[in-house]
Amino acid sequence: IDDLSFHQICETTDEVTINIVDLNAEFTLRDTICQSEPAIALNTLLTPATTPNGTWTIDGTAATTLDPAQLTPGTHRIRYTAQVANCEETSERTIVITTPANAGMVLATPEVCAQTDTTIRLDDLIQNEDAGGIWTEISMVASTSGAFNAANGTFRTANQ
Repeated sequence: IDDLSFHQICETTDEVTINIVDLNAEFTLRDTICQSEPAIALNTLLTPATTPNGTWTIDGTAATTLDPAQLTPGTHRIRYTAQVANCEETSERTIVITTPANAGMVLATPEVCAQTDTTIRLDDLIQNEDAGGIWTEISMVASTSGAFNAANGTFRTANQ
């Protein structure tokens, strides 16, 4: 062996940190919202596990609140996108905005003589109401002896 030599070997090291980004874009939202309901701050819909500081869109338009009064009745897409660096996660929900029910218009206020036993059909006192309404008594003094019957939509005047 001729020409064998030894050289000092230099060694260098460096550290590289790799961050694994685990995004969560989940949010909760009811399927149906009435157009007369108050506006909702969209960030209040995020779950505790959701990645914060994301962006919202309603039907493709940037938003921070969901104001049902500003949306037409029908189906709408709500989307939340969480983004960190080059990573992105998106969740989307479809909601239906419904119009408020119409309780109808009062035709007349009936007058009933004291000590008279009359059953009044409450439906006969209104017009143009939407079907499916629920009767509720809101008297300053509640009626007695079951005079108000919400299920049947009647009011019996005896002993009131």
